[in-house]
Amino acid sequence: MMRLLPFVFVAGLAAADGIAPEPARIERRIALWTAPVGTLDLAPEVAGRLVALTPQPGEALPAGPVIQLDPELADLEVVQAEAALAQARAELAGAAAGRTARQADLRRSADGRAQAERERERFTRLRDEQRVSETELDRVGVAATQAGQAEQAAAADAVAAEATHQAAEARLRTAEAQCATARAMRARHEVAGPAGWIVLARLHEPGAMLAAGTAVLRLADVSRLVLSARLDEREIADLRRQAASGGIAVHFPGGTAASAAVRRIDVNYDPASRKRLVELVLPGDAAPEASGGLQAEIVLAVPDPAGGLTVPAELVQWRIEQPWIRLADGGERPAQVLRREAGRIVLAPRSLPADARLVPFP
Repeated sequence: MMRLLPFVFVAGLAAADGIAPEPARIERRIALWTAPVGTLDLAPEVAGRLVALTPQPGEALPAGPVIQLDPELADLEVVQAEAALAQARAELAGAAAGRTARQADLRRSADGRAQAERERERFTRLRDEQRVSETELDRVGVAATQAGQAEQAAAADAVAAEATHQAAEARLRTAEAQCATARAMRARHEVAGPAGWIVLARLHEPGAMLAAGTAVLRLADVSRLVLSARLDEREIADLRRQAASGGIAVHFPGGTAASAAVRRIDVNYDPASRKRLVELVLPGDAAPEASGGLQAEIVLAVPDPAGGLTVPAELVQWRIEQPWIRLADGGERPAQVLRREAGRIVLAPRSLPADARLVPFP
């Protein structure tokens, strides 16, 4: 008996305190429809004649080019650009060889002038010592002058060769840019899209002449599906509560269910309905079909507009179709039932005194 006393004491306190009614909530079933998370119109950047288009509506887009324009003119431009590039490279190689040769000539001329200057200085000392004649000194001086002139000519040739080399480098850079442009324009005659996206429609067929930017394929990304609805603030509050507790249950016909997350809640609202646009997102493979246009439903619990209070069904006693409740102070009174739910009964708020606590009937 001693070991049961604490339990009896606690149970007695619970019975004496009673149970406080809770604010009732009602379920709202919101219908939604799936949509692809993204769509895209695939178009070439250049004009031309459409010669090949591989995917069919409903197919997943493969990796690699799927749209092919006639590349004949673009191929010719690439050939011309590559030929001009090869010529520019050859010219640069020739200019580089010429610059190297002129620089070598300049070094030899500088060495010859320096040697001639040293020889003139030596003959000048010998003349001062009266060991050579003035005529011999003049002959050496003429040779030194000629060596200096030769060096100047070689320097001018080296400058001209350097200018030729720089011009050849500039032509090569221009040819490289033109070749890269031609190859890029050729590559734009083949168009690839995001692999795995679904083809919704073929907007043109092979043989059509297309302007630049003309859409050829309409694509959709169904790896994720978006569901949108307009909700009021009470519905949004419960939606956030469900999202925070692990995910929002989305129900599809046939009993299929999936867990969705909130993609966005629009900050703007409709002044007439006071509702905001809400978007949910779920994996495409979680739906019965990875497709747009599927009907779905979410269930939201919002506060009862009538202000009803919910209590366990066992706290209500029915006496000749009249519901009664028993208060914690022992008093009994009739109640007004708004509706019945599974295991619970919703009472009108005027049925209960303020801060009422209910206890079961004996």
